[in-house]
Amino acid sequence: MMRFTLLAFVGVLSAAPEEVALPEDIGRQVENGGHPEQAASFDLIERWNAGRKKLEDHAGFSWTAGYYSAALGVLGGNGVPTGASGDLTVQGIWAPAHRWTDNPTELRFRLRHRHAYFGTPVSALSGEIGALWGVIDGYSNSGFEIPDFFLRHQFEAIGLELRYGQMTIDSQFGGHQLASSKSYYLNQAFASNPAVAFPRFGAGFTAVQRFDNGFSIGLGTTTVQGTQNGNQVDLEFGSDDLFHALQFAYEFEDRQELRHRLILLGWHSDSVEDAAQPEGQGVQLTYERAINDEGGQFFSTLSWSEGGAAPVDYLLTAGFGRPCRDDDFFGLAAGIGRGSGSSGSLQMVLEGFYRRQFGEHFQVTPDLQLLIGEDLTTGPGVRVIAGLRATGRF
Repeated sequence: MMRFTLLAFVGVLSAAPEEVALPEDIGRQVENGGHPEQAASFDLIERWNAGRKKLEDHAGFSWTAGYYSAALGVLGGNGVPTGASGDLTVQGIWAPAHRWTDNPTELRFRLRHRHAYFGTPVSALSGEIGALWGVIDGYSNSGFEIPDFFLRHQFEAIGLELRYGQMTIDSQFGGHQLASSKSYYLNQAFASNPAVAFPRFGAGFTAVQRFDNGFSIGLGTTTVQGTQNGNQVDLEFGSDDLFHALQFAYEFEDRQELRHRLILLGWHSDSVEDAAQPEGQGVQLTYERAINDEGGQFFSTLSWSEGGAAPVDYLLTAGFGRPCRDDDFFGLAAGIGRGSGSSGSLQMVLEGFYRRQFGEHFQVTPDLQLLIGEDLTTGPGVRVIAGLRATGRF
């Protein structure tokens, strides 16, 4: 844990203030006894941001980077299993024709390096305690990966968006506004959906057609095994094992001009013999809505699957999140699911988090989960999972 604490401490030191001082303000601070090293750091941040803006204006290239770390400890049963992991992610967009058209073709990419601290990744805790699905989404020890490397074509006049390449298909299908383990909930029941057998990533094609009345239709196909053959970017469709998705969505506003959204997702996944993954299919219904005009959000999902491709065959979740103070965020959610195995075990999870913002670039998020259910290993069917997540973005 010492290394994890050190990373968080370094992130605090490197976080930029909410308001960057102007050069003349920095000069007055130094003259009045301020710290010259602080003035130099502010000037460096300004130069860094100006350089990125210049690159975007002239070359159509924009990018961001972030370091995400998480540590969890499980209370209850025998012992206190712990894990800690980090994730360094760089993502960006290159639109070389941005000067000649308002809707240029974009190359979108995301590179990441996932690693464990002290040998045990956070993602391994689910198997240690007998959880039906992940107590955290991501944060594994998979090393260097390129989950996204695709072309995006946006035809605004007809409301059509096309993507082709290597991608994480769940970024377009079946999600909700709070579905992110890096920013909101950690547990897979809320951060993704263990009742849908989404591939980790793979070569694929998606098309989303949006209409003026709020309806949209999405189609997607991607390889199931992703890049398990060792290639980081594999754009060939030589595999016969595919994941297919069909989605219908409807978005509307109520009398208070608050946004509502309904999503119906149907999916099918071929079997993968090398990974011992059976064939499966299912349906997911998602409802989300804004609860105020300040960023508050409510969501609920109802999912069914069969065939065993997904670890859960029934899942029901509901939760909300809302801003607190100036830039903080609070969330609370509950879910219950049944395993797709022969035992048909039931488990329930309750999760709450409070994300504290420090300056413009750094966040610290305490997290608490209560897991109740059958087939939890060694001891009573109750586990308390305490977590801490630290994030630095620039």
